[in-house]
Amino acid sequence: MNGELIWVLSLLAIAVVLFATGKVR
Repeated sequence: MNGELIWVLSLLAIAVVLFATGKVR
C-alpha cells in the first residue's frame, strides 16, 4: 500500500463526489 496511491484514490473519490453533487444540483 503506497501513500501516494491512497492520496490519488482519495482525490479521485472527492472529485467524483463533487462532480456528482454539482451535476445533481
